[in-house]
Amino acid sequence: MNPPTLLRKFLESVEHKSGWYPFENGHAQVAYRAKALRTPDPYYDRKKFHLRTSIVKRQGVWRLLEMNHDLNKENVSNSLEEEEAQVLASVFLPSERTYLATTPQLTPEIVEELLEHFMDPENGSNAKGRKPIGVCCLHVDDLFITGTPEFLERFNKVVKSQFKIGHEDVNDLMFTGQGVKWIMDEKTKKKSHITVEQSLCVSELTEVVVPKGLKDEDKCGKDLHTAYRSLLGSINWLQSRTQFQSCYQFSSCASAAASPTIGDCKAPESNECLKRCHVEC
Repeated sequence: MNPPTLLRKFLESVEHKSGWYPFENGHAQVAYRAKALRTPDPYYDRKKFHLRTSIVKRQGVWRLLEMNHDLNKENVSNSLEEEEAQVLASVFLPSERTYLATTPQLTPEIVEELLEHFMDPENGSNAKGRKPIGVCCLHVDDLFITGTPEFLERFNKVVKSQFKIGHEDVNDLMFTGQGVKWIMDEKTKKKSHITVEQSLCVSELTEVVVPKGLKDEDKCGKDLHTAYRSLLGSINWLQSRTQFQSCYQFSSCASAAASPTIGDCKAPESNECLKRCHVEC
């Protein structure tokens, strides 16, 4: 485990100077070629400065051995358990309210900030803070675009000047096996909402055909194994996009993917996966 940032900066400033140093509301000692962990004795009161943090440097790398270990407890070991340390830094603090407590805790508010940071596609890019005028999604030779009328007109003009477009759909299209369609409001005759469905892919799902005479405990042969994995792959694509109602049954089926039996191919979970996909579509 690596030392926290605050502690690491402190180590970098004192690693070439042995002796005692003030650190936060406690004390720190730096020693060379140490063969055992340190205590605050005899310079400081062990009962007061009883929380020990030990960091060693071996082969140029700092490693955190312990953090806020309570020396007032019984059976406290001072052994390094390995070869001597190139540098040993020992920090002794009086309470838990130390540098460790200054590290932000994962409160719900911080978790939300982290999620927003990691999931924001604009974070760290020049697009942050700007208003997007268009979006392009390209998968092999399948292109999906949306945006302002000006963007679409300009984009189409540039693309058509350099490529031959085989097929073009507007407002009702198929993209990577997913049907995307603008739904019009019957009263206002204006665009109401967008639907995304995979009924075509669902209609192509079929059960694994199991030859008669095989027992449920028999292992699947090569062809049946391939058919089982192929079906799982199709359902995985569906349940991760639009058929969320099948995710639990899919998980149960996928657990047998490495070495399925005849029983797995005929299991209720397998059939339930198919039924749920077909019913919802």
